[in-house]
Amino acid sequence: MTKHRGLSTLVGAVFFIIAASSTVAYVSYSMDVIDDFSQSVIIKESIDESRNSESFEIVDASITNNKFDLTVHNTGQLPLKLTKLWVENTTDSTWTPSKFILDQTIPPSGSVSGIGQSVSLYALDTQAYELSLITERGTSQTLSFNSVPTQPITINLHAAPENIANGFSTTLFMTVTNNLPTETTLSNVVPQLSSSGNASPVCDSLSTPSSQSTLKRGESVIFKWSCAITGSTLQSATFTASIVNGIPGNDASTTVTIQDVLLALESGTSLESLGFTVPSTNPDILVIHQETANTPNNEYQLSSGASDNTGLTVDLDQNDFHFITNNKTTSISIPAGTWNSTLTYLSSPLDSLINTSVLTNGMIFHFGTNTDPFPNASTGTVCDNEISADIQSNPNSPTWSSNGGVYSSGGYSFDGTNDYISIGINSNCNYLSNNPNSSAGWFNVDGTASNDRHVILRVEENDNANAEFYEIVYDKTSESSGTLYFQFSSRANKVITCDITGVSTDTWHHFVAVREDSQNCTLYLNGDSTIDTGQNTSTPNNTILTINGNWLIGANPHTQANQISEYFDGKIDSIMHWDNHAITSSEALALYNTKYGNGAHVVDYTIEIVDTSGQKTLLYSQSNIDMSFIDPLQDISNFYASGNLTSPLAQLDLVNERLLFTINFVGGLGIDVRIDDPNLSSPPTSFVQLPMPSTTFPGYFSYDISSGNYIVKIANTGTVGAFFTLSGIRGIFDSTIDDMAYGSIPQYVNGTGLEFALTDTNDSVYLPPGKNMNVEFYPPTTHPSADGYGAPITPGDDYNFYIFLSGYDGMGRTFFKTIDVGGATVN
Repeated sequence: MTKHRGLSTLVGAVFFIIAASSTVAYVSYSMDVIDDFSQSVIIKESIDESRNSESFEIVDASITNNKFDLTVHNTGQLPLKLTKLWVENTTDSTWTPSKFILDQTIPPSGSVSGIGQSVSLYALDTQAYELSLITERGTSQTLSFNSVPTQPITINLHAAPENIANGFSTTLFMTVTNNLPTETTLSNVVPQLSSSGNASPVCDSLSTPSSQSTLKRGESVIFKWSCAITGSTLQSATFTASIVNGIPGNDASTTVTIQDVLLALESGTSLESLGFTVPSTNPDILVIHQETANTPNNEYQLSSGASDNTGLTVDLDQNDFHFITNNKTTSISIPAGTWNSTLTYLSSPLDSLINTSVLTNGMIFHFGTNTDPFPNASTGTVCDNEISADIQSNPNSPTWSSNGGVYSSGGYSFDGTNDYISIGINSNCNYLSNNPNSSAGWFNVDGTASNDRHVILRVEENDNANAEFYEIVYDKTSESSGTLYFQFSSRANKVITCDITGVSTDTWHHFVAVREDSQNCTLYLNGDSTIDTGQNTSTPNNTILTINGNWLIGANPHTQANQISEYFDGKIDSIMHWDNHAITSSEALALYNTKYGNGAHVVDYTIEIVDTSGQKTLLYSQSNIDMSFIDPLQDISNFYASGNLTSPLAQLDLVNERLLFTINFVGGLGIDVRIDDPNLSSPPTSFVQLPMPSTTFPGYFSYDISSGNYIVKIANTGTVGAFFTLSGIRGIFDSTIDDMAYGSIPQYVNGTGLEFALTDTNDSVYLPPGKNMNVEFYPPTTHPSADGYGAPITPGDDYNFYIFLSGYDGMGRTFFKTIDVGGATVN
């Protein structure tokens, strides 16, 4: 038999090869599929990460030349590209929502205005619109222009006073809060006021302010009108306030009634006339007082009583800040809405690690407002009084925007053509006559700028062909990069240079330039991440660097040619100069880490309910809240601005419970908070505003029976002065647990002794508008008298305390008024 084993082997080998090839091909195909899937996942994750790092705000919106004019600020870490604008006319139901294509790139921390001016859409001021901006990555922001969305917002309306005499005025306060459930910004919020009733009111034609350009979620605005009302006794006018183009029924009302002339001053006659308080505010305003008496753990008192002391500055970065209401045995109901803790404060000018001689021998310019800036040195220093900066008039003025600086602070943009700021010189502040010297600041070069020298800061000698100079310059070499130079010369033809290459455009950078002496320099970029030093000892320089021309920010003075040149194209912020100090590496890092804008301070914020046993229940908590920098300017005691901590809360009912607010400092610059200061008005002293409660929160008045007489401070917050009479002042303690009440008559007003005693033949001294006076009362009894008749007040009980006032004002009109001071403690 013939054997075919060799052939079988060959056939088997062929089949093996075919099977192996198929397996390899399948495995290879599977690996390709898995690789493609992995790449898709990686790309998707990258897109998601980029989207999470992208954020922007619509900071202003208006209609210019019948077209939308939006200003957008890039608050994220990446450049963004706006690609679509959706517009819906919510006034005209026949209007179809439309999409418009955009092509607008915004660098990180950059702002662009005029968005919407180039699209083929004409808008009307009288109609309402819903706008949505969408980026290339899919991030979006919605804006309601001239309207509110389909959900109502919180609107409150109050009158002060609610009872007036015929022909007198009342003041209407309208509070609008954007408490929408989504992150929607309201734009061009315009209030409107109507009235009804049998009295005849005449009100301001426009509110103050007349509108609010933008209202972000959680923010509030107050509009005010003054209304004179005429009519007969008990006639009234009901006012209703709403938003133009708002939702029907989304409004608030209040009624003002005309009283008999003898009752004209019962509620203070208006904010324009006589307004006696102890002092008190609206029930929804709780003022933070500097007193800590009768609080559980020495917290600051929080009550509706207006500021009644000299004011106190709380060093928040050194002490946790606690303020607490008093408890009330009856129920207090607070409706759902936004709670605001409004803090009036100033920021420290420098981190604690940084040399403070810049405050007395140097200069600081933060450009927080669009005015000729001044250094924010301490009051009374030479630099503060004599150094000034001049913002050039058009066309040489840089463009200012409220968030154009680093960390969304106010700042200037320079056009690279003719913009600059000029700073005077002074031998004590920026004369460079002695070394060491240091200069610092932030800059952001526009990537589209020309490839050339862009001067950030320069000063020079103006009467020498080989002028001595001192400068910080960015030399742009490509669209995305350039070299930062620090150079100075105090001898002809010899320049000391420090430079750092590869500095990117379209990005904020921080520099610190140090002239240690006439031959050595150090340049820091972004803290201590990049450092360069320079030295030239070939021919000793002059010890003194001579300058006699102004410092220029954003240009080269080029005084020899009498032609300013090398204009900066981009943004410059927070310029500082030390005239007799060399900044160290640790100080350079501290300067870089300091946020002179949003995030200057970081705090934790909690609200708790505290019962009578001291048990706490957490009501609201938020960690690591950024607070903005408020420049102390020239006067570190001039509190001129405030910031809000907001918290949207559901309805709350309190019975014999307190509200405890706590603000803990986490990091950043030092911060001084001003409380209980009656001299502050714009902004007022620090306070908490709640949705209108059902009743006034109790105060903190206390009386110790062992002390005998007690004193109450009376404030005249109006514009008409007054005299008080003996028969017209009483202090009343009304028990909350039974039907007993105790009264007191006054002994002295605004002093002691016969001159200040109230008698049948001796009225009080005159109380001018805007002033306070102390009224001293005899101890309260069931038979008020100077001789102690009747039963004395019972200590340990809960009381409501009232002050009754009467007399005659500066125009000879009689008045009377009852002031509800709130809860009182008797020990």
